[in-house]
Amino acid sequence: MEAILITGLVIASIGLYFLPTILVFGNDIPSKKLVIIVNVLLGWTVIMWVVAFVILILGLNRKASVLEKELRFLNGKHSEKIESLTAEHEAAISGINEKHEVELAQIRYEHGQELAKRDRSAQSNSDMSSPSIEDVFADLFRDGVPLDEAY
Repeated sequence: MEAILITGLVIASIGLYFLPTILVFGNDIPSKKLVIIVNVLLGWTVIMWVVAFVILILGLNRKASVLEKELRFLNGKHSEKIESLTAEHEAAISGINEKHEVELAQIRYEHGQELAKRDRSAQSNSDMSSPSIEDVFADLFRDGVPLDEAY
C-alpha cells in the first residue's frame, strides 16, 4: 500500500515539476523554448520553477492581448462591411419600392381609364335602350293616346 502511495506521489511530483513545460506544449507562445529550458534545467530550484511558470503566464497574456487586438480589428473591419452592405440593401429596397409605387400608380391610372370607358359605354347604352319617363309621356301624348288607355 505504501509503495502505491509513494509511486503516486513521485508521479504527481514529476507532473508538477514539468507543469510549465506541459502547459507550454498546449499553447503556442513566443517564449516556448525559454520556458522549457528554465523548467527542465533550473526548475529543481523552486525560484526558477516559479520564473518558468511566470514566463509561461506572461506569454499567454501577451498572446491573449494580441488575439484580442486582432479580434477587435476584425470586428471593426466586419462592422464597417456590414454597415456598407446594410446601406446598399436599404438603397436597393428604396429603389424597388419607388419603382413599384410608380408601377402601381400607372396601373391605378389605367384601371381608372378603363372604368371611365365602361361608365361612358354603359351610360351611352342605357341612354339608347331605356328612354326617360318624360320621353315616354311625350310620345304617348303626341300619338294622341288618352291617359286612361295608357295604363
